[in-house]
Amino acid sequence: MDKIDEIIAKVDAMPAMVKFQMYHAAQRENKRQDEENKIEEFFDNKRYHICETTKIKDGMFIIELERKEPKEALFAITVGGKDMHDMFFNFNDALLGAISYEVTGRGDAGVWARKLFGKEEEPC
Repeated sequence: MDKIDEIIAKVDAMPAMVKFQMYHAAQRENKRQDEENKIEEFFDNKRYHICETTKIKDGMFIIELERKEPKEALFAITVGGKDMHDMFFNFNDALLGAISYEVTGRGDAGVWARKLFGKEEEPC
């Protein structure tokens, strides 16, 4: 018996509830991967390498990119399934920017929120 047959036999022997949970976990993972793939299509793989995509909530993602030239880490945001065309130097600033776009439709509220926290740097 090869490995695949062994796995199938083990799954067949599992209680129905465990199979149900496994099925829904796989469905959630497929949906998450489909969402990430759609978001990652916004970014040109000739200029950027996508390191990680973080889902904040439905329709809001922060994408950690590595720019190829000059080599540096950047964080892009998408809100409502749209690329906001803003890049940030760290995750926290990207999160403020994403919330700003969601609430106000503009990215500059995130800059002002950052200033209220005592930081003066601008997004890139």
